[in-house]
Amino acid sequence: MDFGNDWMTAKHSTGTTIMAVEFKDGVIIGADSRTSTGTYVANRVTDKLTKITDHIYCCRSGSAADTQAIAGIVAYSLNFHENQTGEEPLVSEAAAEFKKYCYNYRDELVAGIIVAGWDKRHGGQVYSIPLGGMCVRDKVTIGGSGSSYVYGFIKEYFKENMEQEECVEFVKKTIFHAMHHDGSSGGVCRIGIITKDGVERRTSGGSDKAGLRKVVTTMALRHILRSAVQKRVLRTSWQPLRCMSHYPIDENLYGLSTEQQQLRQTVFNFLQKELAPYAQEIDKENNFKNLREFWKKSGELGLLGISAPTEYGGTGGSYLDQCIVYEEISRVSGAIGLSYGAHVSLCLNQLKRLGTDEQKEKYLPKLCSGEHMGALAMSEPNAGSDVVSMRTSAEKKGDYYILNGSKFWITNGPDADTIIVYAKTNFSGPAKHGITAFIVEKDFPGFRVGQKLDKLGIRGSNTGELFFEDCKVPAKNILGQEGKGVYVLMSGLDYERLLLASGPVGLMQAACDVAFDYAHQRKAFGQRIGEFQLIQAKMADMYTLMVASRCYLYSVARAVDAGTANAKDCAGVILYTAENATKLGLDCIQILGGNGYINEYPAGRIMRDAKLYEIGAGTSEVRRLVIGRTLNNEYNEQQQLRQTVFNFLQKELAPYAQEIDKEDNFKNLREFWKKIGSLGLLGVTTPIEYGGTGGSYLDQCIVIEELGRASGAISNSYVANVSLCMNQLKRLGTEEQKEKYLPKLCTGEHMGALAMSEPNAGSDVVSMRTRAEKKGDYYILNGSKFWITNGPDADTLIVYAKTNFSGPPKYGITAFIIEKDFPGFKRGRKLDKMGMRGSSTGELIFEDCKVPAKNVLGEDGKGVYVLMTGLDYERLLLAATPLGIMQAACDVAFDYAHQRKAFGQRIGEFQLIQAKMADMYTLMVASRCYLYNAARAVDAGIANAKDCAGVLLYTAENATKLGLDCIQILGGNGYINEYPAGRLLRDAKFFEIGGGTSEIRRLVIAKMADMYTLMVASRCYLYNAARAVDAGIANAKDCAGVLLYTAENATKLGLDCVQILGGNGYINEYPAGRLLRDAKFFEIGGGTSEIRRLVIGRTLNREYK
Repeated sequence: MDFGNDWMTAKHSTGTTIMAVEFKDGVIIGADSRTSTGTYVANRVTDKLTKITDHIYCCRSGSAADTQAIAGIVAYSLNFHENQTGEEPLVSEAAAEFKKYCYNYRDELVAGIIVAGWDKRHGGQVYSIPLGGMCVRDKVTIGGSGSSYVYGFIKEYFKENMEQEECVEFVKKTIFHAMHHDGSSGGVCRIGIITKDGVERRTSGGSDKAGLRKVVTTMALRHILRSAVQKRVLRTSWQPLRCMSHYPIDENLYGLSTEQQQLRQTVFNFLQKELAPYAQEIDKENNFKNLREFWKKSGELGLLGISAPTEYGGTGGSYLDQCIVYEEISRVSGAIGLSYGAHVSLCLNQLKRLGTDEQKEKYLPKLCSGEHMGALAMSEPNAGSDVVSMRTSAEKKGDYYILNGSKFWITNGPDADTIIVYAKTNFSGPAKHGITAFIVEKDFPGFRVGQKLDKLGIRGSNTGELFFEDCKVPAKNILGQEGKGVYVLMSGLDYERLLLASGPVGLMQAACDVAFDYAHQRKAFGQRIGEFQLIQAKMADMYTLMVASRCYLYSVARAVDAGTANAKDCAGVILYTAENATKLGLDCIQILGGNGYINEYPAGRIMRDAKLYEIGAGTSEVRRLVIGRTLNNEYNEQQQLRQTVFNFLQKELAPYAQEIDKEDNFKNLREFWKKIGSLGLLGVTTPIEYGGTGGSYLDQCIVIEELGRASGAISNSYVANVSLCMNQLKRLGTEEQKEKYLPKLCTGEHMGALAMSEPNAGSDVVSMRTRAEKKGDYYILNGSKFWITNGPDADTLIVYAKTNFSGPPKYGITAFIIEKDFPGFKRGRKLDKMGMRGSSTGELIFEDCKVPAKNVLGEDGKGVYVLMTGLDYERLLLAATPLGIMQAACDVAFDYAHQRKAFGQRIGEFQLIQAKMADMYTLMVASRCYLYNAARAVDAGIANAKDCAGVLLYTAENATKLGLDCIQILGGNGYINEYPAGRLLRDAKFFEIGGGTSEIRRLVIAKMADMYTLMVASRCYLYNAARAVDAGIANAKDCAGVLLYTAENATKLGLDCVQILGGNGYINEYPAGRLLRDAKFFEIGGGTSEIRRLVIGRTLNREYK
């Protein structure tokens, strides 16, 4: 029975209800979901409790008003006949806690509350608790149709044979919903109180009596429950659910089918009922009491056999389907998510791929149904990623193998029924040919489970040691072939890494769920903290990292489903998502501040769970080696190039890229422009009837990316032409305008530009000073524009000018189409830029420039609309060039690392260089996945501003990073202009500025503080600050700065320490986890890092003035 849903959907109830549920060892206080429109009643009208069942009693009412009573009180007494100890003190203490909170929350207005209870001497009572006095026992009757309805509802629902467990479940469900919903008409969780002035206060609903009504939010209920449990006034396995709102996932961005979207929703609903209420308790107790029951329910729902064939009890779904399920489970509980991953990926999937028909028929159905749980046992205390060093042996004797040895860090080990175990069967030959995989059942003689590990995170997913002492395994239980265990393992690694990468993505979503909700609810200095720029910047980074990670995951999953997966990306996706998940876990803690550091909130759990994925199934360091080696192995193979565009650019543009940059001029620009026009590259998204090819935005992104790969400067000119000029005309131009301008822009006969920015008006468009005054059939423009890409070369320009100076600024701007030959238009100086040299950028001047009225683009005064409606397209297409620059950086760096030798070997064979190459590659691929998914969303008409801005922010900063990495790999050669690395960096940097700076996207203050603190090394910084204090010359900036800098570095070193220790770093026997946890405090205590950044930023601003 789903008590919660039935309770929520009950109709026609009008009484506010506070419930008290009595147990032998305590009381739970909850609240139901009813509005209250009835009158208050006398609290001294005697009426005995009416018995509904052996466990449930209900107070019913009279009608007289009283200022210390609350309508609709229901008392639940569970098994009170057996309770001889009396619970009056517990009820009283709980009520007092609630009273105290209400008083603090609503000051002196609160007069009293009422709590229902039971004691030995008086029987069922409703306790009226005046704020000024002791607990007073009063038998009361309660009026209003609400109590009548509740009485009838309970009596109808719970029959005479109702079990106590069902009563408890009902209460849990009601409280669960109370924690998840704010009170609103027809909603749940209203708390009623009476104030000293006799006025009703409640969360919502009902009339506002005498204009004095105040709201009591669900925080009141949350507080009393938490406080009472902490003080052992209440004892219950149920834990308060904190920050459990769910930030919505925009399915459209990821291109999921309707069935996959429904799958996510089904799993989400199931988990909110069966797992979410227990996630914190599971972590705290390091145990999931209902694991087996949950496993069977998951099996019944088909979640355990997603990718298993239907003939063996599975559903025959895709790996992408599997990723979605794994992601959602991890979103609720990282621990149970990992148990699920070990079951489906490490055990079930191996059996599905390589098991004999007999093995599949025997094991898969029970693994799919949830009757059995699976695991994989490979790691040993001295053999983790180095699998061939394992010592567990298997000796063949007749029809059996005798296994001896032990396994360590085995997820699901203490619980598993079916385990795939790797052991050495040949010690004399090559190591990789001497290992065999076996299917071991928990009841096999000689097998036993050792200690369960006490871990830093993933608590509740049991991890332990396994022992094999003459363990007898039938020879028919070999998985694959004897001696081919390494093949069994390695052939499944791509699938394993892909599926395991779902866990970090789910944890990232959970971090956003928690942090974004908290930032919206929590107030400081009179406003929600989510309105502070520093918090907004952190949230923006969290969101873009999460989306990029999910895009990468889903893209690789689709490749696996299509049979086109590669080891490089399967390793890359788990490397990338795992490290991002840890980062988002830390960011989540930071946004919650002090609350993030206490275990009552889930932020710490999310961070600790995420860290596992940088260690388990091969550490991040091993994954980087896999990617680096794969890149080296792939290099000599013929690369699959971008066909027509790539070949054309290698002939017509790439050979001149360095010269273009050096001379800041492309001599053959016009000739090149016409050639790309003849290839159809200038009109990719333009309709055929206007000379275009009618392609997609994804097609356009690919063209821009390849141009950026050859020359960032010419790519930038191309984007200004197609995105800022042509796209605006295509979307908003009249038929006459389209027919006149688009064909020539498509053929390359004309070049386009957009002119908005001015010396004092960049992103702040409404501050522009260029003006246009209408005179007859013309507008007369006067003013200037600055930083205009293609300005010195353009034939057709879209120019923004003010036409109305008296109304609101956003309604006073108009867009005009201007031709280079219009009288009064002239070009100013060409700017000498750091990068993008050869893409001409200049100043435009309008001196009584005469523009026909028919050249208004859109409507008069609607220029801001013209501009803003094109921003998503502009940002999307702009993001393609930095992606091309990233590819170019990889081209240059990887080639150099393959050719350059030092100390007798290619530098690409050094592990540090391989690690850097791996990072470059994963950032590039994640950026490409993000861009292509956003482009598909735009093509489908479901784009959102958040992701179009996010993908540009993400690719721009990553391009700068890869430019720097490219220079670093080239060493001294990277610093001389003969090599392209410097040009790539300079070109990439433009995209953190053009089209709205990264500071506009992320906001400027945090970056100012970071720039200042990164300047000084930790110990020198600390000692210098200390000397300044000793000399009496300290300043707030450096005292805040040294704490900011050392605190964040300490957390980073704590994470690194855990990482170096690998699996040992994750168990509490070693001090690494303690160091990390202790270090994190200093980013919160004594004023959070965000506060420190504000102190520094404000001080810098004052000093500058």
